[in-house]
Amino acid sequence: MSGRDLNADILRGRRAEAELSETTAAFEAVRTALLAALAQTPVGADAKVLKLHMSLQNLSAVREALVKTVAAGEHAGYARAAEVAVAEAGLTRA
Repeated sequence: MSGRDLNADILRGRRAEAELSETTAAFEAVRTALLAALAQTPVGADAKVLKLHMSLQNLSAVREALVKTVAAGEHAGYARAAEVAVAEAGLTRA
């Protein structure tokens, strides 16, 4: 493939998937609390609004990173399966 260790990518993806399944409720609870705090923030509290908005963006970025790691692991699994199929068929890559 591209010189990457597919097994490491697959394992990383599986770990990320386990983490995501364990933390989904926590992500949603924190997101809900941040949105509630944002909705209750009085007009003129610009610094607080910015802080809450940044917190929501950071939370989303962390969750997205986990989701992308899961997807990369799945992709590596497909690449591994393709390599096995090519090898079993006796085909070579040029």
